[in-house]
Amino acid sequence: MAMTDLSGNPYAVLWSGGKDSCLALWRARQTGLPVRGLVNFYDETSGRVRFHGVRATLVAEQERALGVELFQYPTKPESFANSFASALHDLKARKYAGIIAGDIHLEDVRRWNEEQASNAGLQLVEPLWHCDGANLLEEFVGAGFRALLTCSGEQWPAVLWPGREIDLKFIADVAPIADLDACGERGEYHSFVCDGPLFSYPVVCVPGEIRRSNGFSQIDLVHKTNAYETSLSHPLR
Repeated sequence: MAMTDLSGNPYAVLWSGGKDSCLALWRARQTGLPVRGLVNFYDETSGRVRFHGVRATLVAEQERALGVELFQYPTKPESFANSFASALHDLKARKYAGIIAGDIHLEDVRRWNEEQASNAGLQLVEPLWHCDGANLLEEFVGAGFRALLTCSGEQWPAVLWPGREIDLKFIADVAPIADLDACGERGEYHSFVCDGPLFSYPVVCVPGEIRRSNGFSQIDLVHKTNAYETSLSHPLR
């Protein structure tokens, strides 16, 4: 769908806190879309973004640094679809025109997002759709964004590990690996963006405990002002 704004009303990004949703926000803003909100879902039990393992409070720090509205919703796996639909209807009631997603090539995910957006009367914008993964990483790093891996599959220990920064060396390492999606869209890794041109200040984190389970490693990033909070008592997946 073309990135056009016919209503003058704002848009919101489906926000995980990671690089793809951040780059989608960046590209949408570059086209002139009035992006003023973030929609974030986190696990009701752990208080963390599923798969990423990032604390919901860290996402709230991103929101403050980005200067946008944040709509956060606690969910459970079995009720996620209902929570997602409810969130989109909330946006519509708040006069939002559409949602922005950071999908790249997963057709089933895009179709589901399109259906949900349509049901809520919202436009879906996909700024990264069918772009090359390595090129997207280069754009992300070249623009000045900084992100850390928060969760990584243990099949590629030489290139993926929790806490590693996404930089030019990272891109050079992952791009040639045939069975590793450069942007990790098949779940190879997840990330947290801590700084960049959209941020008014960096979200400074310190590394906490690393937990390993089911073939994945996950790091507990702790906001520097709350560095005493180091517990990681939640499942990875």
